[in-house]
Amino acid sequence: MANAEEAARRAAQIDPDHVDPHAFLEWVLVMAGKKTPAAAIVVLSHLLDRDPTCVRARVFRAKLLKRENKLQLAVADLDAVLRVDPEHKEAKNEMQLLKLFARK
Repeated sequence: MANAEEAARRAAQIDPDHVDPHAFLEWVLVMAGKKTPAAAIVVLSHLLDRDPTCVRARVFRAKLLKRENKLQLAVADLDAVLRVDPEHKEAKNEMQLLKLFARK
């Protein structure tokens, strides 16, 4: 995880206006236990305010929203991704998982 965090930080420094590396950094920080999902969701939301077309930020936020049991919001993010790219594999997989959660 340390290498992923370092790589994401470097990418964010190279192009601070590009949202993708910042979104990836938020995901890595949560996975490393250095940030709570709720805090990362706030940052990802700000990133999406800057660039609503950032698929990576939207997918990461959906996954974190699912962890926070905010399933309707997660579905909304995944729907947005799938409207742009109906074949987005990660979004499709996450949507299937959310449908399984909804049945329980």
